[in-house]
This record gives sequence, C-alpha cells and structure tokens, in this order.
Amino acid sequence: MDIEEKRLIKLLKKAPDAGMIQVMDMHGKAVLSICRHILREENLAQDAAQETFIKLWKYVSDGKVITTSLRAFIHQIARNTSLNMLKKAGRDFSLSIDTEEGVFVENLVAQSGADIEKDWIRQECYRLVREVLKEMEEPDHTIFVLKYFYNFTIREIADVMQMNEAMVQSRERRGREKLKKALAERGVFDYE
Repeated sequence: MDIEEKRLIKLLKKAPDAGMIQVMDMHGKAVLSICRHILREENLAQDAAQETFIKLWKYVSDGKVITTSLRAFIHQIARNTSLNMLKKAGRDFSLSIDTEEGVFVENLVAQSGADIEKDWIRQECYRLVREVLKEMEEPDHTIFVLKYFYNFTIREIADVMQMNEAMVQSRERRGREKLKKALAERGVFDYE
C-alpha cells in the first residue's frame, strides 16, 4: 500500500464524507467498468458500483483494517458485488474480450508512456492474445479471462463457474499452454 492510499484510508476514518468523495473520484471509473464487464447492463452496473462504495465505507467505519492495496480491495468488492447481483438475477456468467476488454488493454498500453515502438509491439501482442482468446472454447475462455484480466483466484473462478478447483486449475494450465502455442504459431515470442 502506497503513501497516498494510507492517507486516503486515514481520511476515510477521520472524515468519511470527504474521504469517500476522493475515493470515488480516484476509483469510480474503474469500479463502474468492472461492474459493466460483469453485469452487462447499465442500471445494474450503476447499482453495483454504488453498493461497492457503501460496502467500503461500512468496512472502514467498522474499524476493520485493509491489508492489501486500497485499489485491489475496492476492485475485489466491485467484482464480488457484481457477481452476487448476477447470481441473484439468475443470469449466466460469461465474459467476452471482443470490445471493451480490448479497449481497456489498449488504453493501458497507451498510458504506459514508454517508447512508441515498444508500445506498438505490446499493442500488437495484445491484439494477437485477444484473437487467440476468441478461438478458445467455453469454459476455458471465461476461466482465462477471469484469471488474467480480472485477477480472480482459482477458488473464485470455481465458485462462479460452479466447478471444482482442481478442474479450473487443470483447464487454466491447459489453456495457458494452448495460448502459448497459438501465439508462437503467430510469431509472438518472449519479449521485454
């Protein structure tokens, strides 16, 4: 946890209203994006984003300590809140990397500020990864996206996919090998 996050947590405890405004300014867009990716419906995503910040406020006001980075903690609340809403709505869970995730990944590359050639190479590699991921069958596609784009743990993925952890781990490992082979066939090798 960096100094800014520690300062923000102290502010949340001392002046919750001012602290929440700053937290929402800093993390609101990312939280809403996570909720949109999972729920795929604007009204539900807005509700999930609001509930995320309410849960954060309750957590801090109850005197509980955040042990990870504030950003990671908030993103985890957003994911869990969205997944719970999805379950309550009785909708199937599947993700696509076609558009929004691709734009998200490309924006990360664009914001890196590194040299243009290196950015172009990264962007091209991300494009190829998206292309290969489109070819993956379910549930491997969703498992891979949850693990590597949303940082879900194997246990969380198993819960969402209603599979046992060993099966998820096995499919993730095989999917990684398939991805590596497919990228090698397209000329992508290890690079810095």
